[in-house]
Amino acid sequence: MLSDIALALFVGLIFFLAWIAYASYKGTQSIQTCPQFELADPEELPPIIREALQDYIQELQSLNFKLISYYHIFITQNEPPAWELRFQDPTSSKYCSLFALQPFCEMQQTSIVEMVTFLQDSTALFTTNAKNYGSFKPFPSEIKQNLVHASINDLFQAHNSQLSKSTVSPIALEPDAFHTKLMEHYKAHITFCVNSGNFHWIEEGKTYRHSFKNAVRLAIKIVLENWFSPKDNRTTPTINQNTQVEYEVQTFLESRASKTAETKGQSKWIVLASLAAFTASFATQFEPIALLIFIGAIILHEGGHLLAMLLFGYSAPSVLFIPFLGALATARKENASLTEKFWISLAGPLPGLILGLGIAIVGNFSQESTSFFSNWNESIWKETSIILIILNLFNLLPIYPLDGGQIADLLVFSRNPYLGCMYKSFGALVLCLLGLSNPLMLIFSIVIAASIPASFKIARWRSELRQDLRKIPEPDEAAAAQLIFTKLKDTPELSYAQKKAIASGILELQRTETAPWLSRIGLSIIYLLCLVVGIGGGIYSLFSPRQLEAIVQDLGKSESQKREAQFRRSVENFKQYASQQNKASLRQEIKTETQKIQNNPHDSTAYLRRGYARLALQDIEGSIADANLVINQFPNTFESYYLRSQAHQLAGNLNQAKADRQKGNEIRWLPKIAKATQEIKQNPENIEALMRRSNAKQNMGDHNGALQDYNTALKIKPQNTDTLMKRALLYQQQERYPEALKDLNLVLSIDPNNAWAYESRAEIYFDMGHPDKAKADLTKLEEFFN
Repeated sequence: MLSDIALALFVGLIFFLAWIAYASYKGTQSIQTCPQFELADPEELPPIIREALQDYIQELQSLNFKLISYYHIFITQNEPPAWELRFQDPTSSKYCSLFALQPFCEMQQTSIVEMVTFLQDSTALFTTNAKNYGSFKPFPSEIKQNLVHASINDLFQAHNSQLSKSTVSPIALEPDAFHTKLMEHYKAHITFCVNSGNFHWIEEGKTYRHSFKNAVRLAIKIVLENWFSPKDNRTTPTINQNTQVEYEVQTFLESRASKTAETKGQSKWIVLASLAAFTASFATQFEPIALLIFIGAIILHEGGHLLAMLLFGYSAPSVLFIPFLGALATARKENASLTEKFWISLAGPLPGLILGLGIAIVGNFSQESTSFFSNWNESIWKETSIILIILNLFNLLPIYPLDGGQIADLLVFSRNPYLGCMYKSFGALVLCLLGLSNPLMLIFSIVIAASIPASFKIARWRSELRQDLRKIPEPDEAAAAQLIFTKLKDTPELSYAQKKAIASGILELQRTETAPWLSRIGLSIIYLLCLVVGIGGGIYSLFSPRQLEAIVQDLGKSESQKREAQFRRSVENFKQYASQQNKASLRQEIKTETQKIQNNPHDSTAYLRRGYARLALQDIEGSIADANLVINQFPNTFESYYLRSQAHQLAGNLNQAKADRQKGNEIRWLPKIAKATQEIKQNPENIEALMRRSNAKQNMGDHNGALQDYNTALKIKPQNTDTLMKRALLYQQQERYPEALKDLNLVLSIDPNNAWAYESRAEIYFDMGHPDKAKADLTKLEEFFN
């Protein structure tokens, strides 16, 4: 229990750090421009801006400040411009800027008042209500007072107080001169921050961005600010709702029309850092070669998504690797069509699935003939094909939010607002069930489930707007946005950012909903074809015909029956191998495996195959030599000890054969016993772990230990026929026939049609000298097959 809690806390910490890294990455992607203000006559100020800021304007006028100009502020290239209103006091020594950052419906957070005075020594005094997160080095030519919760009057008093304490007199500047000096000051400040390592130039003197280190500091400070600092309770200017809607729509359309600029030279470091963290999170779950294959499969998968996005004209592509889970490829396009989204989703799993199937098929053929794959270690190409097929086939399944689930949602479920939400809920439930045995998957499912309530809200609004939106021609996005924001004006608790996300989602779903049915049917056929061919090809590639036959034969059988059938098949396969293989084919196999060993001296599978072929040809010394070579290179390979045991037994060295068999059993079964024991300590009633441990002990020859585990399991579940059958077989092996009969009789009283129990009881009756009873059981057994 404690270990699970520790794991959950650890994973939570990883997710928090991943979120900080992602937020920092987004911060570095925000391209900011050096000030390039366009001054305008205050009489031309848009009425909606004047109305929104009327309370601020009147308060500044009461302090004898005069509105002298306004202009747009181009803070970042990724967002529409904001507004700044500039005021001047009668002495021309104090200026005040009122920043109305977009959108003004969040004015309580984004309206910034800043008073500025330049002193005789070129130092600038700033007094502002903007927050200071302390992520920059102090600028020597600047004195800054940050009074976050202060009113305009408080800012005015604090500014005058600081001026009265200064030994340097202020400068009286005309508006144009003040503007020029302020722009020079801003540019000098940005250059200072670049030289200090806080910013990096993108285009020197024009555009810049945060350094990653500074972005991390900012992200952490903002998180702590939101968690622990008191909320800002300043009053919000009240404006007419219709005016607010008008401005929100204007802002929304401007943001969708703006092009996201790409950041040069930064994203690759974020990608590499996240890839390193992702690799470290899986390092203990894979062998080194398998880990490299797995990472390559993930990169191929996400690369397929990114390539498709670029081909369809998406902008700002990026990929982020998420430790313990996977990766996420993202890009931006506001008017993507249903067909484009379909191929982008399919472009991830399809290339890897095709490659995995191709490697498996060509690899299978290469076992019969010489090819490129003959030079590979057989286990490497098999592992490559298995990872590629399983990873991409799983992603192709129609379970949201996997790629296949997104395709199914796109083509079928998203047409109905509520049906789409129910489908997403089903996907979260499936992931939750999978997460019962995997805490990481469980956390992922919880994250998905947390977004579902918001999906239902969007579904409600979309359902209410559905008919009206259908009446609007598709290209008329402005009319659709007007309709959506008018609907959302009755939800004052929503911020503009939330409204923007809702509007974008509704427009996106509306565009896919109006896609032609012919396109949906055609794309659905393509998806189903890929899924069916993928499943069929995966089965064909991963399982031999004999393995498939065994799977079919084992359907409906208990675990013990399956193991018994597997043992009998292995004996039969060995007999067929011994009888069908002639000396020529065995020599050819030795030659083939020798070639593989020459190409890769560490190919343990080739040594073992050659060793068994030599053993079949009675080359005992050669077989032992191959076994020794594997043992020297890979001491924990139990198959090599089994091979040497058989060779010694054929040579008559029974003691050595027994010792090797015991060593092989220890390597094979002791770790399984240890793992099961740990699980039983955590849950003493874990029957499945008890059965695995008893099976391992029985294979180790510890019959008493196995019997003890069977007894414990039966105390927990007394009428478990599978456990009773296993204990009966163990009693039979020990020739404890009365105990065995007692268990078999109990099995048949619970399950009168258990054919295996009749067969086992007949064997015991024959061994005990009761042929009549044995024949009666065999007669009963024949009835099941007639």
